[in-house]
Amino acid sequence: MRSIVVSSTQTASEDALAEVGDALRNDPVGTSPDLLIVFASPHHRDGIEAIARGLRTDFAPGCLIGCTAQGLIADDREIESGPALVAFAASLPGVVVEPFHMQFEQEGETGRIRGLPFDSLGPAAGSSVLLLGDPFTFPMDVLLRIVNESCPGLPLFGGMASGGSFPGSNRLVLDDSVRDEGAVGLVLHGDVVLETVVSQGCRPVGTHFVVTKGKGNVVLELGGRPALTVLREVIDGADPDERELLGRALHVGRAIDEYKSTFSRGDFLVRSVVGLDEAAGSFAINDYIRPGQTVQFHVRDPASATQDLELLLAERTARFEEHPPKGALLFSCNGRGSHMFSEPNHDATRIRRAIPDLPVAGFFAAGEIGPVGGQNFLHGFTASMVFFCRPGDAT
Repeated sequence: MRSIVVSSTQTASEDALAEVGDALRNDPVGTSPDLLIVFASPHHRDGIEAIARGLRTDFAPGCLIGCTAQGLIADDREIESGPALVAFAASLPGVVVEPFHMQFEQEGETGRIRGLPFDSLGPAAGSSVLLLGDPFTFPMDVLLRIVNESCPGLPLFGGMASGGSFPGSNRLVLDDSVRDEGAVGLVLHGDVVLETVVSQGCRPVGTHFVVTKGKGNVVLELGGRPALTVLREVIDGADPDERELLGRALHVGRAIDEYKSTFSRGDFLVRSVVGLDEAAGSFAINDYIRPGQTVQFHVRDPASATQDLELLLAERTARFEEHPPKGALLFSCNGRGSHMFSEPNHDATRIRRAIPDLPVAGFFAAGEIGPVGGQNFLHGFTASMVFFCRPGDAT
């Protein structure tokens, strides 16, 4: 198993294709890859069909997939503005890659998803799924709930295209077709291990509490007491820096497994607090809540996000001696990058520091897909990473 990442910042799509094509031809992996993933900035929206056609004609990849995005990632560079084209080419011997396209069709007050490939996966042992979706036409959160229920343990990773700001302005590539709606994806199984790391960019404050009264997305009571009373006590007991963050960057982490007695990073799904109700003594989050769930207040700031990413990467790389990664994909929120951090190339640089010379490709997404606590979720302000490893490889 091998992979390479090549890129171009040429303005004209034909020039970008030529530059990427020349780089692919200079590496044995690029000449006939089993998997070719392409990400393009909005500058190449109108040229993406010609780019895809050229890549298929010249390199005959086993499968081609990609999308447009507002910013791209190539190895240790985060290209947040200007034209860019990034290609990830991988040789995957012994790996089966099955492409699919999904659409959402409205039916009355509800709807259904066409093209679901997951029914045939059974227990999903050894399988993983890459997903790229259009945020305006595909309800990714609905799909993730379906997969979590019907295929428990099946890891999904990817991101929502961010190359446009209205329906029809994004492009999704799958083999010989380019679409402006729905979602495209790949099921991968066989001689490959896909290791995921999801950094939600937060750190916990105080202790955890059990929700004793809640409805919908509103938390009414924690431990039998008004939720806002508990929140105020947490704020009062925090140090000055945490108190300031709790006032402007308050989040709530919902434990994935509330039956655990102790909790650590990766045990909580972090969601934003979206409103306070002084009269009711409650607060609302952008997720559903129910009595019996365990929650803990979290804060997000650049220092917390950096620490979370570095700690999670350190934990994962310590386990990579068994099967070191040969390539990686990074789906970083479009609210990260220079919008969150003062230094350039923040997320990409830290992956390359943890694993030097690792080929890394990705984009800044309008929603990041990745598993937390064994279940798949759509995240925000998150760095979702997947590492391609081969069982039995030695360091």
